Amino acid sequence: MRRLATKVPLGNIEHQDGGVLTNNPTAIALHEAKLLWPKEKLQCVVSIGNGRTVEEPELIQFSKYSSGLRSRETWLQLERIIDAATDTEKVHYAMLDSLPADVYFRLNPYMSHTYTLDETDSKKLAQMQEDAKQYVRKNKNKIHSAANQLVKEPVLHKHLMRNLVSWNHEKQLFGSGYNI
Repeated sequence: MRRLATKVPLGNIEHQDGGVLTNNPTAIALHEAKLLWPKEKLQCVVSIGNGRTVEEPELIQFSKYSSGLRSRETWLQLERIIDAATDTEKVHYAMLDSLPADVYFRLNPYMSHTYTLDETDSKKLAQMQEDAKQYVRKNKNKIHSAANQLVKEPVLHKHLMRNLVSWNHEKQLFGSGYNI
């Protein structure tokens, strides 16, 4: 599903769509997790996509009707740049190679058509819903495995350490910045 970068003002601060940096932030999330908890082993990573299609992108369809070779080449180059900036699957394949299968789960349904994120047509929305339901039916086992990983209790020593750290933060015995 194609995303275009948008800016949204909230008060005096202008916020930018995260897709400007990456449309699949899983690798960034893992980096942040390692910075926050360098000694922790990952229990579960769930990456949820907006859907993908095998349909020809709209921009290439438009470029077929643009006049002149130079114009067509320009549109094709622009399409490649947009595809590179919005590709989510490269990060997914990197995560597949980097993380155990029982830890990493990617949920990204195939959609029957290319939709925009601001789609409002009721027929298209109904079809999107059907596409998502079909994906859930076909991937029930994967979704259950991810849910089981998410609620899995930590091993005893991790559980004890987390309780000790939490207790230390409450009592301030070893100082506020001390993590056991």
